Amino acid sequence: MSVVKIQTIRNLTRAVKYVTQDYKIEHRYITTNDCFENSIKSDFDYVTNEYNRASNRSIETKSRMIIQSFSKEDNLNAEQAHQLGVELAEKYLGKGHQFMVVTHEETDHFHNHIIFNSVNQQTMKMFDSKRKHTIDDLRQENDLISVKHGLKIPEVTNEKGYTLNEYISRSKGNSVKAKLENIIDDTIEKSNNFEEFCRKIEEQGIAIKKGKYFSLTINNRTFRTKTLGINYLENSIKYRIDNKDFIPLKKNFLEKEWFDKDNEKFINNIGLRKWATKKNIEYLSELSSKIYNDKNFLSKTDDERLNFYQSYFTKDIQKLDNSIVDLEQKKECFAIYRDSHSFILDYKSAENKTEFKKQHYKEFLQYDLAKKNIYILKEKYNISSEAELKERINSLNKERNELYSILNKNKKRNLDIEI
Repeated sequence: MSVVKIQTIRNLTRAVKYVTQDYKIEHRYITTNDCFENSIKSDFDYVTNEYNRASNRSIETKSRMIIQSFSKEDNLNAEQAHQLGVELAEKYLGKGHQFMVVTHEETDHFHNHIIFNSVNQQTMKMFDSKRKHTIDDLRQENDLISVKHGLKIPEVTNEKGYTLNEYISRSKGNSVKAKLENIIDDTIEKSNNFEEFCRKIEEQGIAIKKGKYFSLTINNRTFRTKTLGINYLENSIKYRIDNKDFIPLKKNFLEKEWFDKDNEKFINNIGLRKWATKKNIEYLSELSSKIYNDKNFLSKTDDERLNFYQSYFTKDIQKLDNSIVDLEQKKECFAIYRDSHSFILDYKSAENKTEFKKQHYKEFLQYDLAKKNIYILKEKYNISSEAELKERINSLNKERNELYSILNKNKKRNLDIEI
């Protein structure tokens, strides 16, 4: 099990001297990035001075230290512990920060000290010191590395769960969401492409609404599929259609018989009705306890790790989805703008431009929107052509599919240390 914390360094020279004491680093596992052990203070100062010149400020060098500790039960050697520290520094800090990773070996469990410059020399921005980044993001990055290398994590972060009412509905077998999930799962198995999937869904009396959010209407209730979980996003459905061996991870539910007190035998028998009420309350208490104490209803082996991946990647996958949808909505803008060339020439040569605009109102709307989208693509995504736009969409889809493929319950994983 690996735990991390971060702290501010008041005296960089003293901190470096402390972490590099000979008796603590028998085999001298030390790795640096864009700095040197013996000149780290002047190396950090140089970047800080560049930051001051760029921002017209006069701050002194600021540095921080991450401490990454391992349990002796992890059975790591010093070299493995050091490589995990380097991996954490590279992934959490990125290449822009100068850092030094030092592994201490003097105790019965190894631990790393990661000293880094608060100024990012590539972006010339200061380190994000908000709590979310220094605690949540740091722990999440460390947990992901731990899971990747087969180490236990202190606490599994769960994807947002169902409400108590939804758990009860699912355990009773009358959840509309669960019914919709089953319909989607079955239709995915019977479909060869997304168009066929949509057609088969509509044949079952379910209305489809496409757009930024993929929505389905069943029993006069409309659900955005993202509320069903990551496995029911539009791009997830497309991926599952193309990869039938993908088995999504799902929560398990307690199965018990609920007593329907509207049944005639309970209505006509007060004693039996009270007994049924008591049994239902007992089950409700058991279910509530299970939800809030056990949280995930999953086995504590590979499913636990897979659930961690799912919670960790959910935001990344949804972020990629949002970018893909945004770019897809703009993919016609270059063609519209190009095809509007002669139309704009006609407008410029028109004697009555106001009247021309009235007669071609829709064309002007399309032209203005295309022009606006081209500007957004260039400024936000650095895209200047149809080819670049197509390439970016393909690249994002590939990245999304690679992330999503990790969540395959049927996929064999090497959970051993690989260093």
